[in-house]
Amino acid sequence: MIDASWDERQTKLLLDYYARYARDVGPLKKFRSKRAMFEQIACDMFGIPGIHRTAVQCETRFKTVSKRKRNEEKHNNTSGNSRCRVEYEQESDAIKAIDDSLEPEVLRGVDTVRWTNSYGRRITGRKLVREEEKAGYVPVLASVGGGEEPARMKGYRPLRGRRLAERSVEKLPIRLPSEALKIVLRPSGGVGSILHKIGSLNLACVIAQAAGVDLMEAAKDTVIPNLKQQSILIATTNEDRARKYLRIKGLATSMDSVVDVTAYEVAPENCGKGVIHGIDTARTSEQLKEIIRMDERNPPILG
Repeated sequence: MIDASWDERQTKLLLDYYARYARDVGPLKKFRSKRAMFEQIACDMFGIPGIHRTAVQCETRFKTVSKRKRNEEKHNNTSGNSRCRVEYEQESDAIKAIDDSLEPEVLRGVDTVRWTNSYGRRITGRKLVREEEKAGYVPVLASVGGGEEPARMKGYRPLRGRRLAERSVEKLPIRLPSEALKIVLRPSGGVGSILHKIGSLNLACVIAQAAGVDLMEAAKDTVIPNLKQQSILIATTNEDRARKYLRIKGLATSMDSVVDVTAYEVAPENCGKGVIHGIDTARTSEQLKEIIRMDERNPPILG
């Protein structure tokens, strides 16, 4: 039932003002939102003698009239009885021709836009396809509230660019040669304390000096500090330098300070590690290797 405080003259005047200002709503236009437009309509109507309306009253009245028109049109389309009168049909049709995008929930009748999820997909008689979605962008929606309007586009988040950033070269581990020998150094107190004293740029030089390796030759090797596991990984393709790295017992962080280090070789990717129980401790490692190699059923042993 139409609000009695609004007569036909006032309602038509409201619809006329709406049709006049509808084109001026949007970014970089006169009115940034419909609320600002209704405030201007209320100000214009206030200048007419006998009419005193607020912006909220104007907006509520417009939605009431539009909703009533939609219900009456739906009744006429589905009912086989005589056609009922649609109030303010002429004015609303004029607004619909001008303002088809601002009030789809109210003015499009049976062709109502229904937003189904956070990606702004709508279900209508025709499918909406955005060029930005084809390019890999996902719209970020700003909620309007009240459930009366679809959420408006606030911006676009580059979904494809974000995925590429997660797989960027900076986040990937350093690629090491498959034939490289890997030696792990575990300093007492962790790697962080060493880096704090000598810095990451000097770490390779300190390791080369501790191993007795020429700096020019050591430049061919890769040194990777691992703060998460508090260890240092050294990758080299030279067996002689690898043996020297394995003999490291300490790293000199200053003239009178040496940090104890435990060094061991990492098993190659195509090998495994295991423990042999019940061995004779009187035998040397070379004798144990020969005993294992004597049985052909045993896999090859490296050390």
